[in-house]
Amino acid sequence: MSDISGENFNDPSHYFVSDWGWRVPFLLSAGIVVLGLYLRAGLTESPEFEAARARGDVHTGIPLIKMLKDSPKELVLGALAGAAGLFIQGLQASYMVPYIVERTANTTQPITRADGLMMITIGSLIAIFVMPFLAYLSDLFGRRRVMITGGLISVLGFWLVVRMIDHGSGWSIWIALIALVCIVQPAQYGPIGAFLSEKFDAAHRYTGTGITFQVASILGAGTAPLVASRLISPEHGLTNVALYVTFLFVVSTLAIYLSKETSHRESHDERFTETVIVKA
Repeated sequence: MSDISGENFNDPSHYFVSDWGWRVPFLLSAGIVVLGLYLRAGLTESPEFEAARARGDVHTGIPLIKMLKDSPKELVLGALAGAAGLFIQGLQASYMVPYIVERTANTTQPITRADGLMMITIGSLIAIFVMPFLAYLSDLFGRRRVMITGGLISVLGFWLVVRMIDHGSGWSIWIALIALVCIVQPAQYGPIGAFLSEKFDAAHRYTGTGITFQVASILGAGTAPLVASRLISPEHGLTNVALYVTFLFVVSTLAIYLSKETSHRESHDERFTETVIVKA
């Protein structure tokens, strides 16, 4: 069944694909939205948020303005911290498969679009387990330590992936793209959810996390296709992209280093008033 489905969905000349196939993921996403709303309706607010509401710290109005006024440093550092991982996510989603297909088209072991999509799928399935494992490690050893180490792994891994894709063939390309999706991209990105949410107090956490993540997405994933199209060349392949990725991870890792460690503290007050208490 998977072979039949793959053949139908990956043949661009097929009527279903050209007329309706591209709509299927959007239609299926409607069910995911309903499921998300159902799950959200069954969740209770965090004890920290309930305590803030009881103290009268949760106000009506425009939380974005207060968040920008009270936490500009957290917004900037959070956005920069997530940009590198999201850049690789955007790159693998929009550019890597067409690049590999074009590069191998005239070789003895060409990679088809269906092959590329299968690599992405396999990598994504593995990443489902890798990302929560990295988040668990950040609970044990701290967000900063795990994410900084992950940044180093991502940079070294991306250069290895570039080497395997530009100079390899067949299975080496399969291994490279799968590793890009399930190891290189999540290595620093895995704990990003907890890392961002712990930057903001309970009254503004939803707004702060959401805005920070979206800014990181714009800086990272949003620029990936444009940057890749400008930097990839027949002479150097993905080398210039690897240099840019290295620069991004240096920036993201520096932002993480400059952030406070928050994983082993129970509340926002403990995370951000500890310095004041010590000075007092």
